[in-house]
Amino acid sequence: MVRRRSIQAAASMAAAALLAVAAGAFPTAASATFPGSNGKITFWSQYQPSGSWQVRPSGAGAKRLIADHSASGAVVAPDGKTVAYENTVGERDSGIYIQSHGTSRLLTTAPGFEWGASFSGPTGRRVAYRQSRTASIWVSAVDGGRDLRLTNPRAIASNLRDDSPAFSPDGKWVAFERDSWTYLTRSNGTNTHRLERYAEFPSFSPDGDSLIYTGFSAYHGSYVGRAGIMTLHGRRIRWVTPKTADVFQAVFSPNGKRIAYLNDSYPRGYGIYTSDLHGHHVRRVVKFCDKCRFDGAAYLGWAVKPN
Repeated sequence: MVRRRSIQAAASMAAAALLAVAAGAFPTAASATFPGSNGKITFWSQYQPSGSWQVRPSGAGAKRLIADHSASGAVVAPDGKTVAYENTVGERDSGIYIQSHGTSRLLTTAPGFEWGASFSGPTGRRVAYRQSRTASIWVSAVDGGRDLRLTNPRAIASNLRDDSPAFSPDGKWVAFERDSWTYLTRSNGTNTHRLERYAEFPSFSPDGDSLIYTGFSAYHGSYVGRAGIMTLHGRRIRWVTPKTADVFQAVFSPNGKRIAYLNDSYPRGYGIYTSDLHGHHVRRVVKFCDKCRFDGAAYLGWAVKPN
């Protein structure tokens, strides 16, 4: 289930308002504990052969992350071994599954079109995800227990929905997307506040002091996606990718020195690329096609190399 991003035209993106919050309301880099060595890049693709895949940053050694071709949204825990993914439950629902030591089990207790899983750091014992029926972010413990609802956007407006949750490295915060804004909330659902508008697919840096996201820039009379890095106060530090890339989603490498992103533009071709934090030393990892411009891949991740 891939959600097509909604590119919203704006007269001036620079005029987007920031919400001021009290001092001490943000996570701190000092508490982040699990940056690690770069492992494999993970992704889901609807191109043939479809399914959830993993590949080395060099582009070599591609293989299925989940054997079931219908599984999507696979993410790897901080241990580099446990995997969470989305798959069907019955005929009408989907749920989040956990795969460990070659066996899989259903994690979520009330399946309702759930996707977009993110493991907590540093232990990976909790998983955040988006539930379609309530349009909100939930958290479940890997070892079982009651599911916790973190957000309730429809209490604010019936047309709001929350999406794309991402745990902080210390497991104390969850970033997510609402109405093209990036928000932060504590992992118990308190102190929810917004950071930046026109900022989608937020993901924490390994040291926990910044977020990478997909923003938008005017280019030849339209708007294109770009990977940007912002502070935890919502201030953009810089764009990483050029306007010509038209980025769909981006993530940090586990060592924090590079990013991986889904590029949706010609002439480079639709695929997965990596670069340093300034957009230099670009490498194509996976090529899907030359001239296609639709979301045939998603759920990009970069796993920690297992010990």
